[in-house]
Amino acid sequence: SRGGGGDSGGGALPTYTLDEVARHNTRADCWMIVDHRVYDVTTFIDAHRGGTTCMVSNAGQDVSYHVQFHSPEMMRLLKQYYLVGRVAA
Repeated sequence: SRGGGGDSGGGALPTYTLDEVARHNTRADCWMIVDHRVYDVTTFIDAHRGGTTCMVSNAGQDVSYHVQFHSPEMMRLLKQYYLVGRVAA
């Protein structure tokens, strides 16, 4: 389920294992990891400027390398609207 709200709000973010995130690997249920944080980007897939294929093919994975090429504004929006947790240590 989508948490939203990013880091604000005072509550601790839930933690997910890599295996848990990896199960969210479809167009209808698309989670990604960026810098040890977990994002549910399911509702963003159709808006992605790079197309839907790259989003779905990377679903359930750590995409930190790819995201480094995106704008700071995109990162801010990602954290604000799509952050659902963090990767378990």
